[in-house]
Amino acid sequence: MSLTTEQERASHPQANVWVAASAGTGKTHVLTARMLRLLLHGVPPEQLLCLTFTKAAAAEMANRLRQTLGEWTHLSDIKLDAAIYRSCGEKADAPMRETARRLFAHVLDLSEGLRIQTIHAFCQALLARFPLEAGLSPQFEVMEDSRARELLALARDQVIAQARQPLAKQLNAALSVLANEVNEQDFDSLMNSLMVERRLLRDLIGTYGLDGLLVAVRQALGVEGYDDQDALIRSALEDDALPLANLRHFIRLVREKGGKTEKDRLPDLETLLKARPCDRIALWDSYCAVFLTKKEDIRKTSRYPVKAVQTEWPDVADFIHEEGARILEIRKQVKLLQVARFTDAALRIGAAVLKIYDAEKAREAVLDYDDLILSTERLLQQEGIAPWILYKLDAGITHVLVDEAQDTNPEQWSVIEALTSDFYAGDSARTPNRTIFAVGDVKQSIYGFQRADPREFIKARDRVRDKATKAKRPFHTVPLDLSFRSVEAVLALVDGVFDEPETAAGLRLDHGAIRHQASRKGDAGLVELWPIEPKPPREKELDAWDVPFQQEPDDDAEARLAVRIATHIRQMLDRKEQLPARARAIRPGDILVLVQRRTAFVEYLVKKLKQLDVAVAGSDRLTITDQIAVQDLLACARMALLPEDDLTLATVLKGPLVDMSESDLFKLAHDRGRKTLWAALVEQSPSHPAFAQARAVIDAIRKNADTIPPFEFFSHLAGLGRAREALIGRMGYEVVDPLDELLRLAQDFEKHHPPSLQRFLQWIERGGAEIKRDPEQKGRDEVRIMTVHGAKGLQAPIVYLPDCCRLPRNDASLLKIAPAGVTARPDLPLLIWRGNSSALEVGPVKAAREELASKADEEYRRLLYVALTRAEDRLYVAGWESRNAANSTSWYDMIKAGMERLPDLLSIEDGPDRQLLRYEQDQRRTVALMQSPSPRPDHVDCPSWLHSPPPVEPTPARPLAPSRPDGDEPASSSPLSAGPSGLYQRGLLIHRLLELLPDLPSDQREAAAKRFLSKPAHGLAPEMVDRWWHEVEAILSHPDFHPLFGPDSAAEVPLAGLVGDLAISGQIDRLAITEDAVFLVDYKTNRPPPKNVANVSPVYLRQMGLYKAALQRIYPDKSIYCALLWTDVPHLMTLPESILETHSLVKPD
Repeated sequence: MSLTTEQERASHPQANVWVAASAGTGKTHVLTARMLRLLLHGVPPEQLLCLTFTKAAAAEMANRLRQTLGEWTHLSDIKLDAAIYRSCGEKADAPMRETARRLFAHVLDLSEGLRIQTIHAFCQALLARFPLEAGLSPQFEVMEDSRARELLALARDQVIAQARQPLAKQLNAALSVLANEVNEQDFDSLMNSLMVERRLLRDLIGTYGLDGLLVAVRQALGVEGYDDQDALIRSALEDDALPLANLRHFIRLVREKGGKTEKDRLPDLETLLKARPCDRIALWDSYCAVFLTKKEDIRKTSRYPVKAVQTEWPDVADFIHEEGARILEIRKQVKLLQVARFTDAALRIGAAVLKIYDAEKAREAVLDYDDLILSTERLLQQEGIAPWILYKLDAGITHVLVDEAQDTNPEQWSVIEALTSDFYAGDSARTPNRTIFAVGDVKQSIYGFQRADPREFIKARDRVRDKATKAKRPFHTVPLDLSFRSVEAVLALVDGVFDEPETAAGLRLDHGAIRHQASRKGDAGLVELWPIEPKPPREKELDAWDVPFQQEPDDDAEARLAVRIATHIRQMLDRKEQLPARARAIRPGDILVLVQRRTAFVEYLVKKLKQLDVAVAGSDRLTITDQIAVQDLLACARMALLPEDDLTLATVLKGPLVDMSESDLFKLAHDRGRKTLWAALVEQSPSHPAFAQARAVIDAIRKNADTIPPFEFFSHLAGLGRAREALIGRMGYEVVDPLDELLRLAQDFEKHHPPSLQRFLQWIERGGAEIKRDPEQKGRDEVRIMTVHGAKGLQAPIVYLPDCCRLPRNDASLLKIAPAGVTARPDLPLLIWRGNSSALEVGPVKAAREELASKADEEYRRLLYVALTRAEDRLYVAGWESRNAANSTSWYDMIKAGMERLPDLLSIEDGPDRQLLRYEQDQRRTVALMQSPSPRPDHVDCPSWLHSPPPVEPTPARPLAPSRPDGDEPASSSPLSAGPSGLYQRGLLIHRLLELLPDLPSDQREAAAKRFLSKPAHGLAPEMVDRWWHEVEAILSHPDFHPLFGPDSAAEVPLAGLVGDLAISGQIDRLAITEDAVFLVDYKTNRPPPKNVANVSPVYLRQMGLYKAALQRIYPDKSIYCALLWTDVPHLMTLPESILETHSLVKPD
């Protein structure tokens, strides 16, 4: 596919570019094209850095590049020119062709490959390169999320233990506040929220100090003058604060002429006025009730007080309003003081947990994924070190490309901008080929929970544009709106949905209306909006004893919708319904079901699809402890540790490993008195075959369970009696991934904990480990069910959106407010926590909540945009009624409003008082007919070989090692019998000299030999040195073997190969090859030398015969000459060819 004009402009290699790419507009293609253009223009591959959002995106882009570069290597000039223009829009000349053909080899030669990686992977590599500068251990590792949760729980427990110490009064008080406000789950949620904001928390504590931070929070809330709420209420009830004259006048008139409502409040009011100011606090609520309703509104003076009082005192309404307003302000301050108190406790505990969490990570030399970003950010901003780091990187990175830039959070932008800070300054500003390229889409920013903010995408663009402009460097902002993914019908709906300003809020931050152009003009498309599935009428409450016997009603709205979708899919497949734009029948792999969250609906749908025999991949993410197969194995582990647990033992007996029948289990359990089920099994197993078999399996499971590590236990369990096969047979192949993950977790557990099975069970049940499935597994023709977040970047011909009535969640209790007064960092927001009480949301807390809710609503609508734009040809929209019925802010009603704006909309009856909306466009473009794959047969005959044992393989020849003979060698000379001539030492030294000296020029050999022999460690007299050198020199200058020790010879040459049926592997001491001959010699050190060839050991002759036979196969046209060098004498013995052939095991051809 050739580049469009806008894509070509976006991929320009010399310009800094910010691309706003709508869904399906080919941003990955543009990113790949830009990298190709940079490479073709001579940028070394190692100087490119491409940062992606996911590992899958990085792998896809790297594969695309390698595939393209690989194709370029073998194309003709004409085809290569066309391929280059098609891939990146460049018109190739001869130098560019030459560059294109070399790029693939250049990329393969890179030690680290192309730098296309996630920002976390880049930061990890950078920190590994500069660990000491970053204050890290050089051996640091990145820990898994499960380990991070475990360390966080450990830090929490240590803080709780510290709070019990007598000297930790502040920590104890803070913990008491939290304990009275939240349960354990909410406490963990609060700590996790603080860990997400750890960078901000560190900055705040570093700026103010912990105590100063808490003072700054009070200033921002406007309650810095009071220590607690009692002091505030006491000051509000002082005599000089109360309107005493008006209160006394009000009391007198109400006593004389007031109604019942007013008179009921007089006793408390009179008591308050008579009491001392310090005793009035207890009557505060009663005093407030005089002027405020229970909903904390000022009482309406139309009927309060009664008309007689108002007639007597015309200004009484003003009095009630003024005092009511004052009281409301006091109550607001009381609530803000409570928020300050909660914030004090949360930040104090959070800071302590963070300190221990960081200490534990440092002790184990591990980082979590957030640490990778934060540590890199600190490293690149550290005075004195950062310039040097950037200098070291500057020579290696000249172009930075950022994918999915809208999902980059502020800390990640900080890292990217630090990396490119010199691009527009100093010498770099004068270098033309240093650029930044970012591609993203504000409309698809859906990772706010990872602190991504689409406004940061716009701010980063403006900062880069300003720098580039000042450096007089080209900068382009390029919009991409031509969709290559979706048909016109789907895009018309998308444009219609977001046509309203309220719906488009948060999707268009700095440009006009949302409009898409369709590349697939004339292709058929369909959009359907199904009626909402109503919730069933409320049934009468069940008695407690009935609950265990009640099944989940089939009339549940979620279950009914799951049945409808599954049936709809089955009918399309049965009818072989066509996709007109593709001219083929629909397949299961064409279908993608997207949900906002994983709820019971997903389980209902998977179950129903399987019942209807529709291939389904299941959910894209699974909690491992929720999987039945894993629960079976964990039950076996619990039973192995405590067989007296009747319920657990019964679970194992009914499970696939034992598979006891219902009748046998009843017979075993019934009428056993007070005996445990285990005792009954032990007692009855000798007399009952089924019980005996069960007892044998249980004993095998329990064997060594209290002594072996968890990994060994579960490995043994998985292999016990074909347990894995039994689980697969009962539940299908989908259990394989959970079982493998359980073993991996057991192995990982043993790296950090004592290998206790009991502790592992506690650890895994507490950890909530998940399995993430690859959503794009090639070759699997299955219906996919995913969350919209998980489907980011994916697409499908047919998309179902079943839960469009779900509203956004806005339950975060950790908020941010702007600082007030004179502060060191006025731009640094303050963290506050208002506990679990929404009633405390007043003043700045309410404003912070509303801002957070507004951002959540914007992301909710952006998530809708992502969901709609996954569809290529068809889109089915549905929903079920829940406690929060659909309203104008739900996906369902936004889609409905958008559909009603479309022309030629059909309304089809879908049951009593139910209408289905359909928008459809026919196929207008001619499409070549595609042959659908053959349908899956109902029955397949097994091949005959499946049940037959494989034929016996021929026994491979045992490798022969001539250098290590099989037979008995002649006895070695004893090292203790060196005698006056030092034979043993002489043999070793001469062997070494014959190995080293041939590599030296002949005129340097004598000096080198004498230096070697004269070493003090050898202890040789000068005359012995001379004598041994002359003996070696005589061998080296032997006229018959002069080529063997010439400059072209080699020492210690390995030799391996097949000669006939024999596998030979050995090492030749010396080898030389000339034009017509091959010379080889083998040294025999410390062996008694024979007087002639006839007395040479057959083992040696066989060895040399094998060498000769192997070399003859390699060099059939050369003569092979062999010799033995006896270093004890020394003596060089030539071996005749006839003798070698006689002793060789290989017969000549």
